[in-house]
Amino acid sequence: SALWNATWWFWHLLRLTSYMLALGFVIYEHQQTISDLRVTLAERKKAEEKVRKHRNRLGELVQERTVELRKANEGLQQEMADRKQIEQALLESEMRLQAILDNTTAVVYVKDTDGRYIMVNSQFESLFHITGNEIRGKSDYDIFPEDTAKAILANDRKVLEAKAAMEFEEVVPEDDGQHVYISIKFPLYKSNGTPYAVCSMSTD
Repeated sequence: SALWNATWWFWHLLRLTSYMLALGFVIYEHQQTISDLRVTLAERKKAEEKVRKHRNRLGELVQERTVELRKANEGLQQEMADRKQIEQALLESEMRLQAILDNTTAVVYVKDTDGRYIMVNSQFESLFHITGNEIRGKSDYDIFPEDTAKAILANDRKVLEAKAAMEFEEVVPEDDGQHVYISIKFPLYKSNGTPYAVCSMSTD
C-alpha cells in the first residue's frame, strides 16, 4: 500500500491492537500465575507451620512419654526390689518354721482339701521313710493301709467342715507295730477366709 494511507494505518493499528491484546493476555496470565504462586506459598507456609507445630508437639509427647516410662521403670525396679525383699523375708520365715518343725518330736504335716500332702517335717520323713519331695501331691492311701488312710482322711474332713481345731486319737502302723497318736488338727485359711489345707500335729 502507499505510505501513510488508510490501509497502512488500518493494518498497523490492527497489528498494534493484536500486540496489545497479546501483551495484555500475557500480563494477565503472569499476574494470575504470581497470584497462584502467592496462594500456594501461603498454603505451603501454613502447612510448614502445622508440620513444625506437630513436630514440636510430637517432641513434647515423646519427652513426656519418656519421663513417664522412666518413672514407671523406676517404680517397677523399686517394686521388684521390694518383692525380692519380701520373698527373701518369706523364705527366711519358712526356713525358720521348717527348722522348728524339723526339731520337734511331733509328726507335723499339711494336706490340701483333697487330702494331698503339701509338706511334712523331718520326723514324718524318718518314721515313714519318705521325703517331703516324694510325698508332695500324694494322699494317705499312697502311704498307709486303706483302713488307716480312710480314718485319717475322715478326721481331716471333720476339721474342714467344722472350720475349727479338733483333737483325735489316730492309730498308725510303723516299723515296730501300731502306734497311737494324739493329733491336733486345724484348718489353714486363704486371705478370703476359705480353708485351703489342714495342718496336723501328732504326738506319739
